[in-house]
Amino acid sequence: MPFRVVLYSILFAYLALTEAKGQNVFFSGNDDNSAFLCEDGRIFITGENNVGQLGIGSLIPSNVPIMISGINGGVPPRCKQISLEGVTTFLALTNSGDTVLSWGPNDRGQVGDGTLEKRLTPYVVKGVGGVGHLSNIKQISTGNTTGYALTNDGKVLSWGGNASGETGTGNFTDPVYYPSYVLKAPGDTLKNVKAISGGGTFCMALLCDGSVWGWGKNHVGQLGQNNKTNSAYAIPVKDKSGKGVLKNIIKIEAADNYSYALSNNDTLWVWGPNWDGRLGTGNKTDRLLPDYVRSIDGTKHLAGVVEIAGGQGVALALLSDKTVCSWGINDYGQLGRNDTIDSTLPVKVKDPSGTGDLQNINYIATGDIHCIVRNDKNEIYVWGGNPLGQLGLNDHVDRWLPVMLLLPCEPDRDVFPGNGKMENAPSVCVESNKGKVYITKYHSAIERWELSTDNFETFTPVVNISFSYEYSNLKRKTYYRVLFNDCGKTFYSPVAIIDIDSLTKGGVVESSTSARAHLNKDTLHLKDYKGTILFWEYSKDNFTTDWHAIKSSDPYCIYSDLSETTYYRALIKRGSCPAKYSEGAEIRIVDASAVKVYNGFTPNDDHINDEWVIDFIDLYPDNKVEIYNRWGQLVYRSNSYNNESNVWRGNGNINGKEPLADDTYFYVINLGDGSPVMKGFVVLNR
Repeated sequence: MPFRVVLYSILFAYLALTEAKGQNVFFSGNDDNSAFLCEDGRIFITGENNVGQLGIGSLIPSNVPIMISGINGGVPPRCKQISLEGVTTFLALTNSGDTVLSWGPNDRGQVGDGTLEKRLTPYVVKGVGGVGHLSNIKQISTGNTTGYALTNDGKVLSWGGNASGETGTGNFTDPVYYPSYVLKAPGDTLKNVKAISGGGTFCMALLCDGSVWGWGKNHVGQLGQNNKTNSAYAIPVKDKSGKGVLKNIIKIEAADNYSYALSNNDTLWVWGPNWDGRLGTGNKTDRLLPDYVRSIDGTKHLAGVVEIAGGQGVALALLSDKTVCSWGINDYGQLGRNDTIDSTLPVKVKDPSGTGDLQNINYIATGDIHCIVRNDKNEIYVWGGNPLGQLGLNDHVDRWLPVMLLLPCEPDRDVFPGNGKMENAPSVCVESNKGKVYITKYHSAIERWELSTDNFETFTPVVNISFSYEYSNLKRKTYYRVLFNDCGKTFYSPVAIIDIDSLTKGGVVESSTSARAHLNKDTLHLKDYKGTILFWEYSKDNFTTDWHAIKSSDPYCIYSDLSETTYYRALIKRGSCPAKYSEGAEIRIVDASAVKVYNGFTPNDDHINDEWVIDFIDLYPDNKVEIYNRWGQLVYRSNSYNNESNVWRGNGNINGKEPLADDTYFYVINLGDGSPVMKGFVVLNR
């Protein structure tokens, strides 16, 4: 489902930043992918590729960013905008603005080429009515299966899926094969549009007068009309009262099925469903009309917002102090707080160490379950869900805190002359590894790469003039460097070192036990593990459908007041190696029905069945046990019977402590908890 960036700002930000030092990378994302637009106009995408999302001419997925192909597999295009916020719609706008490219699935006509044929490499979107191709485009945006383009003269074109009226063309004909103009009434084209933002199956438009218009699906109030009626025409979003229209808006953001609008008086308006707190209003109440996002303490509006991005239940806000707030669902750690706790109010995204707030951020975006930001050093950080490699980190491990992502964008040679900078993963897992070492910030010709396992006392030369070197299945620490040639003069790059991490060992949680409901407290101990404890988990059904995280890296875990049987385990990770769960422990909660009385024992000192054992009696420390002979005489009494220090071994304790005769005896057991008294017979037979 869609992730949203206020894409109309991309072009202006791009032009303003091209003179800055370093790499100015822009990005976009959806449920399964992330796309990165380098300063030189090349596009790299990471993640799923089952329907051609990567645009590389095949269906092979990638968990690292890979460059898209050109038209029909030709030279990769140079672009200035990307948009893949929809589930299955992928668009790029070329540097000239005269060509819109699309690729991937096409089951709803979202490629805009007049067919329903899947495209594994970029295709040119046709013009209005299928004539020529789109040109004079200012901005692009995407919905789930719909493409949108804003023209230089302020009109909106749309094509693709239209079952809910999301093309805004006045009907529900599905699909729409070629771009058509969005209408606000029959024959009346929507005009004076400043920016567009595609949602899941709807779209929003910001007009030059500061009003916001929407069209498409409205089943949960995402159009801000105080109703749930779909609209095939563009209609103005109402204000908070529902009597007027929303005004003085300067930025918009259509998320999966909810919307944001930032006003010129520093108010961030929001409307739509709020099942998981995605609206940031401090509760989970849906809004059919605009309401404002609350401050961190919930007492006023969130102030200082300069940018907003929304995904499928998670939202980010970039503040004027260059910190980032997040709110909503957090099942994959997408709030960047080093936990999985949802929040109905904004919270600050933490820095990579988890000890402070993320700082100096100037650009933000979200996928459905992941987030991407860029800081003033032009470093890219990602976090959140990563089941399909959408974070681009060469694995499928979720991240609860921001992690830096290195991209193979061209270096800025005017700013970083010299022998370059090596960039690589600091360590990889010995079990299986694959990745790339990059050389960036260089300005001379690459003659070859060299690699060594003894810090270049000996080395292997490799003829490779690329800025990257791919490695796999490393078993020992390996060193990499590049030999440059500048007009016949050779020199080396810095050395990149890849350490090898040993395998993770999950260990064992000690120990399982039984306890009474609520009357329990003890400490579990994780032993024989190797790695770092990421967190503990507990479950009521042995982790079948129910589990909860406990944020702790301590090998000891305290439990208390359990009311039902509960299972515990820990997740361990060692360096870059895959995380592993420990063997778990069961805390079995029992009641009086679990107390089992055996009907005989043989106290003959052969160490076999010498004591009269009563299962779970030790869980009832207030118990009283009495033994009577066949004449009804009390011969043995015990308080706090416990099967160990206080246990019947066949002797009496009323009239002396002599061994009792082999016989059948009558017992009476009172557990002391109000449950019925237990009575029966036990045979003593030596």
